[in-house]
Amino acid sequence: MVIFCDPGPDPDDIKVVVAAAVLHRQGQLKLEALICNGGNQAAERTALAKAVLANVRGSSHNSADISDGEIRVAMGVDSPQKYEPKPHEYNFEGFDEALKEIRAQENAYDGSAVFIDILQSADPQSITLQIQSGMRDVANAIHSHPQLVKEKVGLVSIMGGLQKTASGWEADMAANNCFDMAAARCVYGFCLAQGLRMHVVSRQAVPHLPMTLAKEFAGSTADTAKSSRRSRRQCTETSIHRGSAVKTMAYLYNAQRLGLIGLWGNVCRKTLVARCNKEWFFATFCGISKPQFLALDLEQRVGEHDDIEPWLCGTIKPYDVVAFMTLLPNAKKLFDFERAEELVNGTKHYFFVTDEQAPATADVEAFLRDIYTSLLLGPQQQLDRRRYVSYRRSISLCQQDAQSRCTASIDIDSGRCAPYIYRRSASLCIVPVHVSSM
Repeated sequence: MVIFCDPGPDPDDIKVVVAAAVLHRQGQLKLEALICNGGNQAAERTALAKAVLANVRGSSHNSADISDGEIRVAMGVDSPQKYEPKPHEYNFEGFDEALKEIRAQENAYDGSAVFIDILQSADPQSITLQIQSGMRDVANAIHSHPQLVKEKVGLVSIMGGLQKTASGWEADMAANNCFDMAAARCVYGFCLAQGLRMHVVSRQAVPHLPMTLAKEFAGSTADTAKSSRRSRRQCTETSIHRGSAVKTMAYLYNAQRLGLIGLWGNVCRKTLVARCNKEWFFATFCGISKPQFLALDLEQRVGEHDDIEPWLCGTIKPYDVVAFMTLLPNAKKLFDFERAEELVNGTKHYFFVTDEQAPATADVEAFLRDIYTSLLLGPQQQLDRRRYVSYRRSISLCQQDAQSRCTASIDIDSGRCAPYIYRRSASLCIVPVHVSSM
């Protein structure tokens, strides 16, 4: 898998980076590269991705030396639109060192060269692309090496959007399309014409997720393990990893919180599209219904210079995460692929473009809970396969009770699991369960 992303402005990108890195570490997928682009911030966004990978790995040394083993991190194309980053976006341990390394060796981080090298080394139809940013990098590869892209790429997942017109499927006005509409049209058009299978997810097909999830995991402690059965070295390694994992979760929560505070300012200044007004903000991120909004006179009572943070208790839409989830081995349990199927030039594509095609909120939350829990457990405990059952068996266990789903709460110090009840849909529960508890 190669992921094209623009981490920084939206913590959603970092959630996918963390998820892909955790699944790579577990052997669930092979993450070849992260190619970071956009906003005249390609170098900074690449440095952020490197620092995040270092923390996922639980490294105690300089993140500038990180490729996380086999994962390559590279700079993509800077978009023509200039972006002014907020202070919190790059407030991540290891960022400065990683950026210094990239600045000193920019040729080694050429995303175009990295992508072509990966394609040339790959088996036919073996590469999956996850595109959750502007599409210029992929469009450039199509222009320069069309046959190579056609031969080596087997699936393209895009967080974007398509609309059906009299002449066929065309790019809509999704943000990732609008970053570079010519590039978006090139990518969609090439895939449709050449029979390169696509999963396309639009913002309408993404459910609302409670904002409290990131805060819940950000509050996890990183105390040193106290079990007498562990050696001092094991305790030290566990403590280092746990500290790194909690920093990653704290970054996700703070980026979400501070990003929304910044968004509130834009709403009040009316710099966004018309639908993104105060009523929309309160409904989406504060859980305030229209009648409540009107009854409380929030249009007049709360302004740009008022503290919006106490109101933030609503939901967010994890756009990139949902697009990534269409690539999971159990994706057909989470998405209605049959309903999303579109046959174009003899190739089946899957377009999730309406709210009826969104996965269940509980399934998205369950996936992220599993990723965050795995992140906190760390590689040493995750590599002990004897202590955990497979995704399939976990799903089976969690379908025993139609009203409540039995998962496992994990003692972060000992790695032991105890059953608890968590309400979610029957289609997914991928929290690891301790074998001895069965």
